Amino acid sequence: MTIASAAGTYPKARRIRFRFDQHDSNDKYFVDGDMVFSHFVAGLSGGFPPGEESFIRSVRRVAGRVTDPLLKKRVTGFVGQEAAHGLEHRKLNAKLIEMGSLIAWIDTERAHERMLAIEDRLSPLAHLAATAAAEHYPAANPVSWSTT
Repeated sequence: MTIASAAGTYPKARRIRFRFDQHDSNDKYFVDGDMVFSHFVAGLSGGFPPGEESFIRSVRRVAGRVTDPLLKKRVTGFVGQEAAHGLEHRKLNAKLIEMGSLIAWIDTERAHERMLAIEDRLSPLAHLAATAAAEHYPAANPVSWSTT
């Protein structure tokens, strides 16, 4: 794949649906039975939906400045991808809460209001830069989630 063709296709919103109902609700240490790692992963997941929404707001704050048609498509794809990701994490988080994870507070109206207050203090470009940094961190620092 050439760089030009890759630029024209990424990102695409994929409508992937995960089945979180197949896990035993009594097994709250869902990562290889590891209590610490399970809580760590649950905490990360808890923060994804509000984080994804913040990423979307950061892009929308500057979307009106975009004039390049290809970049406009990429912005639309990014928003769709982040929205789909946030929805799937909300489903996972509901399952994690059912299993006993104490993560519900992360995705509340009060937490949302705090996030908006922080965003309001940032310039649109600083907000977008923070989003770009957060989005690129996992790509630059791959982690193996396997404990074996």
